Amino acid sequence: MPRPMADRAVIVTLTASGDEASAAAGTLIEIPRATRIVRAAGFGFGSILVAALFIPIPIIHLLAPPAIIISGMVLATRQFRATARLLPLHVSCPKCGAMITLGGGIGVRHPDDPLEVRCGDCRRGLTRTIAVA
Repeated sequence: MPRPMADRAVIVTLTASGDEASAAAGTLIEIPRATRIVRAAGFGFGSILVAALFIPIPIIHLLAPPAIIISGMVLATRQFRATARLLPLHVSCPKCGAMITLGGGIGVRHPDDPLEVRCGDCRRGLTRTIAVA
């Protein structure tokens, strides 16, 4: 049985060029290795099962199964490499003040590394950093 995922309170900071920054409190969930293996296997085997459904369909069976299997393996690899997941949160853009939604999705490989994001309103490049609260 995989061990439960550990939650950590973190501070997520968005920094624009210069000294402007905005921060918000968030939760980072660490994904244990056993859970990542199970999820990756699910994506891999799931893609094979879905690809098998397209085998009896004429013409489509030439392209769909390989594309589905390749996509499933790429997703399985990304799922296995994701070591942590940031729960969805809203942070304001330090330049224009627009709310930006961060987090969710499959997860991130290295949560401590900075990540480049863009504001949807002003299109400025921002740097997301995560620090332990």
